[in-house]
Formats: sequence, C-alpha cells, structure tokens
Amino acid sequence: RRVVSASYMPLLNAQAMVLDHRQRRLDLALARGLQPAALRGWLRIELGPLLDARGPASIRPLPAEPPMRHYLRDR
Repeated sequence: RRVVSASYMPLLNAQAMVLDHRQRRLDLALARGLQPAALRGWLRIELGPLLDARGPASIRPLPAEPPMRHYLRDR
C-alpha cells in the first residue's frame, strides 16, 4: 500500500489494489472525485472464506497511507 500510495498518477487512478496471494487478501482503495485512490483510506478484503466456500469475504477499513517524502512535489 505504501509503494502504491507513493507512485500514483494525479487525476488518473480510479482504483488502487494490492493482492497478497499468500495471505489470500486484497487491499483496495477507490477514488472519489479527483483525489487519487491510493491517497484515500483502504479496504482490506479477506478472501480466504470466499475462496474456500466457507462464507463471505470479510471487509475492514484501513487508514490512508501517507505519500513517501521523495514523491511529494512541494517539499
């Protein structure tokens, strides 16, 4: 999430996602308006139960990741 939040393209990314296949989870951010998705809060979606046909995926909110300093334009 931190790398994706550091390398977004202004006004272009409608969504950002990080798939962790070992943990069977997806971290997903969705854009609202002109703010890049990667700078908004994230959702962690636990895919294990869904993939194992044990039940629905669980979803919990995660905080936004601050951009890494070297990607900031106005330092």
